[in-house]
Amino acid sequence: MLGTSSTTGTIVDDGRLLPPGTPADDDRPGFSINDLLIDEAAGSVTFTVTRSGDLTQSATVDYAGQANTATTPADYSVTPGTLNFAAGIASQTITVAITNDSSFEGPESFNINLSNPTGAVIVDGQGVGTIVDDGRTLPPGTPANDDRPVFNMGADFIVDEAAGTITFTVTKTGATDLASSVDYATVDGSAVAGSDYTATNGTLNFAAGETQKTITVAITNDTVFEGALNIDSPTITEGGYATFTATLSNTSTTAVTFTPSLTGGTATLGTDTSAASTLQYYNGTAWVSASGGVSIPAGSTSVQLRLQTTDDKLDEPAENFSLTATVTSGNTSNVSATGLATINDNDSAPVAVVDTNSMLEDAGTVNGNVLLNDTDADGDALTVTQFVFEGVTVTAGTAHTVAGIGELTIDSNGSYSFTPATHYSGVPSIVYTITDGANTASAALNITVTAVKDAPILIVDSNTVVGTSTAPVTLPTATGLTQGYYSQLALTPGDAANVLNLEAAVEGNAATTTTVVSNVGVPESAFITGDAYRYTGFVFLEAGHSYVWSGYRDDTMQIKVGGTTVFATGHNNWATYESDTVTPLVSGYYSFELNVFDGHGIGELTAAVSVDGGDPLALNTSNFLLYAASTDVTSATTVGDFVSNNDGGYYPVGAGGGANTWISLGSVSAALADSDGSEVLTIAISAIPVGGVLSDGTHSFTATAGATSVDVTDWDLNALQFKSVSGYSGVVDLTVTATATEISNGASASSTGILSVLVADADAPTLVTPDTMVVLSQQNATDAIRRVALPISVGLVDSSETLTLKVAGLPTGSVLSDGVNTFTATMADNGVDVSGWNLANLTITVASNFTSTGTAITVTATSTVYAMVDGVSTAIDAASTSQDITLISDYTTTTLNGTNSGTGLTGTSSDNYIDGAGGNDTISGLAGNDILLGGSGNDTLLGGDGTDLLKGGTGTDNLQGGAGSDRLIGGQGNDTLSGNAGTVDAVTDIFQWELNDGGTVFTPAADVITDFGGAAASAGGDILDLRDLLVGESHAGTDAGNLANYLHFSFNNVTGDTTVSVTTSGSGSANQTITLQGVDLVGSNTNDAAVISELLRNGKLITD
Repeated sequence: MLGTSSTTGTIVDDGRLLPPGTPADDDRPGFSINDLLIDEAAGSVTFTVTRSGDLTQSATVDYAGQANTATTPADYSVTPGTLNFAAGIASQTITVAITNDSSFEGPESFNINLSNPTGAVIVDGQGVGTIVDDGRTLPPGTPANDDRPVFNMGADFIVDEAAGTITFTVTKTGATDLASSVDYATVDGSAVAGSDYTATNGTLNFAAGETQKTITVAITNDTVFEGALNIDSPTITEGGYATFTATLSNTSTTAVTFTPSLTGGTATLGTDTSAASTLQYYNGTAWVSASGGVSIPAGSTSVQLRLQTTDDKLDEPAENFSLTATVTSGNTSNVSATGLATINDNDSAPVAVVDTNSMLEDAGTVNGNVLLNDTDADGDALTVTQFVFEGVTVTAGTAHTVAGIGELTIDSNGSYSFTPATHYSGVPSIVYTITDGANTASAALNITVTAVKDAPILIVDSNTVVGTSTAPVTLPTATGLTQGYYSQLALTPGDAANVLNLEAAVEGNAATTTTVVSNVGVPESAFITGDAYRYTGFVFLEAGHSYVWSGYRDDTMQIKVGGTTVFATGHNNWATYESDTVTPLVSGYYSFELNVFDGHGIGELTAAVSVDGGDPLALNTSNFLLYAASTDVTSATTVGDFVSNNDGGYYPVGAGGGANTWISLGSVSAALADSDGSEVLTIAISAIPVGGVLSDGTHSFTATAGATSVDVTDWDLNALQFKSVSGYSGVVDLTVTATATEISNGASASSTGILSVLVADADAPTLVTPDTMVVLSQQNATDAIRRVALPISVGLVDSSETLTLKVAGLPTGSVLSDGVNTFTATMADNGVDVSGWNLANLTITVASNFTSTGTAITVTATSTVYAMVDGVSTAIDAASTSQDITLISDYTTTTLNGTNSGTGLTGTSSDNYIDGAGGNDTISGLAGNDILLGGSGNDTLLGGDGTDLLKGGTGTDNLQGGAGSDRLIGGQGNDTLSGNAGTVDAVTDIFQWELNDGGTVFTPAADVITDFGGAAASAGGDILDLRDLLVGESHAGTDAGNLANYLHFSFNNVTGDTTVSVTTSGSGSANQTITLQGVDLVGSNTNDAAVISELLRNGKLITD
């Protein structure tokens, strides 16, 4: 039967052996204490109790002291206690006090015992402390405590041989309270046991408290002298013999023999002396070798020995060596004796004296000789062996360079040269060494390089300046102009009447020779009929200055500056000349072109330029900066992008912008030329006009009276901007000054550059248009009927500005054309830029369904100043002029046609289209915007009110526009034209001539305008439209171009009339005259070109 039962298994790890024979497993933590050796003077000792094993639980253990050979409290003291170990604590300490007494006790020990552990067992429960007082230093660093007694024999003393005995006293000091003992024995000195004294030995026993004992030695009283042997100590000068004397204190009854030996001291035997083997002694008759020993005969008291010393060249202190005599036989009181020989030097070292020199910074090389002030008392020749330059030792005669300091050479003969590094200043470290062949001496070479002010490096808008510069900086050196010589140019005198033909001929043909010349001019001897010369290149012109070219020419000549014609005259003209004034707003390198042709006889050319109204100066490289090619400019300096104008233009210099706007000044930077830290750099900008503002976006400065300069050292020099006062126009030259100041002496030097700033205020261009234009748009009318000329006269007040022209508001379906360019207006796009169009041929063709009675067409002319801003040609200011033209459609059905027999035709008050056809007709349009055509015959056309177009046709006609702005075309024949029935009004009328309206040179056509309004067109004055009459004319803006070849103006002071003589081909005699009654168009003008320019400026002349 199976019952139930339970058994309990108990696992133990406390070291019990269960079951029997099983190895004990004891996991209990255990306590151990260390043993210590302690010096009695330590004051205390610390035992360490260490707990090993599992430290996760707390534990305790008791401790107490236990006397051994050491007793408490005489030797130590400790208070029993308990050590508490918290969990994780592995060790604790127990401190025991140690008693320091004065008695020598020897090693004594005591115990510290552990007991009663909890939470652990005792592994090593006894710590032994051993106290010592025998002089050991325990622990390290503790002063030694030595309590042992000390034995002393006392001082030496002398006793007479006849005394019989000698007694020595031994004294015990220190710890006398203990019994102690010491052994003793005699030892031979110069006295020998058995013959001079009786040897003895034994032990002295000192009882406790006993401090003295004596030892008695018996001495022998004999009859032999036993005096002392002495060696003297000689002093000699090097090169002589060191002579020693060996002397007995008394005459010996027997010979005394000794062996001499030499020992080097500060002297080296064999170097400072001869070899030791050469030691000699005097035997009474001669000096002989002492190598076999030396004897003092009986009855003698001394003997001499000698050794030769070396006479070298070294400057050295006194040296010594010794001679020792060791007695080998005879009776002496001492066994040996020693003498010391002193060798005095007889040489002198050279004396090196500090050398000084000086030079200025960057002054090249300084030279000298360091030996000139050095001396040698012995008169020996001196040389330099080496030098130390900035810590580097260099052999004499070798050049050495130290970066940032310079290059130094010192030769063996003492000569030196020093070339400082660029911008170095200061005193370099130099020490040289000299020798007299044996001895050396050193001294410093002090070369003072005095700092000199160095102009800093200033970069203004990519131009580098060192020192002072003028505006603008770094202009390249002039190279001259390119001269092309054309032998027998293919150009007839007739063609040469138009300078454009001359220009085309020299540009289209290869030059016979091409050279670069420094002077412009051709003497008579080199200018024959049919030859031509062409000068091209660039000339530097400075903004704000005026330039006028003048001289003598024979005959056809043209001058263009920057693409603008400033002088032109055709064939068969010879005289002095003077060009238009050129006043650039932008400093720069302007293209230059001069063409001259001799069409008849002997030619000649001279050229000069007047600046700002001064005396003309010859046009050469001595007076002006002339350049043969663009690369002479662009490769030599920094310029802006080329600004084109016609077939020329210019490379700008400087910055530019509009008045009262921020203008970028480009970049400014500066650096010290001397970078060794001896200078400081400052940068300032001055000559700022009063009211002008300078800024870098963070800093700002406004110039006031007396304060026009600002320090910009700490500004952002790449972000400088300038703003002028409102309304200012011109060039501002800002002065940029970089200053380097020497820290050592305050000396300063500056570099100055110029920032030229163009402040532009654009001038509005002149613009003349009719107020009203009438176009016939009757149903089924042809394009020719629906087309009307759009007369626009526009010009620049300043030819250096750029003109743009826009026409806007064109009716839908209308076509704007100049014969080459065409634009068709739509509802979405009714405007076009016509800047490059031929305005002389500009027409509008309206759609057949155009019936508007008041469509406004806006014409806007804009003048823009361009300049370089940050290297880009930029529009910096602009001004515009706008005018509206009312386009009216004559869409009524009123049409009258005359007959060839002459008819009187009168329209209605509406808009009329009346064609007189042949015959002598009188046509009256009455009110309304009329188109009246006279046809052939001598007709009278009366426009009446409204804006009318009157065209006389052939014959002698009388055209009267009436009220309103009218266009009158007399046609062929001699016609009389009146804009307002003979009375000048304030409404602009246009008097137009068409191709072939002129007569012949034999019978010129003669037309009369009875009421030409002389005021500017913008003020209601009248206009001459000659663009269809003239053939081959050319001009730009308000420049007269070659129009003076076509038009000649004369004023009659009696009648008050101005007559315009017209040569329709530009050469030969006039074939058309136009008399303007009661008006003076010449005024103060001195030539035709001036009159023409004034008419163009006032919008009163229309040509191609």
